[in-house]
Amino acid sequence: MTIRLPPGWKRVDPLQDGSPVVRASFGLDGDTGPLIRNLMRRQARQGTVFAIDASVTNGMAPHLSAGCDKGGVIGAALDQLKRKQRALAPNSRITDLTVGGKPGFKAAYDSAKRSGPVSGLTVRVPVAADRFCFVDIEAAQGALPSQAEGIATSFKPA
Repeated sequence: MTIRLPPGWKRVDPLQDGSPVVRASFGLDGDTGPLIRNLMRRQARQGTVFAIDASVTNGMAPHLSAGCDKGGVIGAALDQLKRKQRALAPNSRITDLTVGGKPGFKAAYDSAKRSGPVSGLTVRVPVAADRFCFVDIEAAQGALPSQAEGIATSFKPA
């Protein structure tokens, strides 16, 4: 997959970067930190990339993860991915779109996470019977940057 980062954003390895902003942004502190680190290790082995708005120097910075994954028990068909999105964030505003010639969707949402309330934008695209590609962009609630739409638009599965 390809994705274009806007000026001021940089790729990071949250498992190696101990800065407070990276830790806060990716939810690596607190009681769920070990679980999130384990999930991120698995994602990194599958090629998921992580990036952050480097201009933010404290608190939660706008950040993203992008890659491809298996659908698992839930599946990777478009309707299954939409159901999962609605289950994770019932207030999701889902829009169908075509990404790299494949049907997918974009969802904007607000969610209460353990690390605090967030606003997010996600794109999901089924690419095979049991695989999908994604980009997830999140920021503190109400602070999703205008660049999020451009990042989502630049996303293309390989």
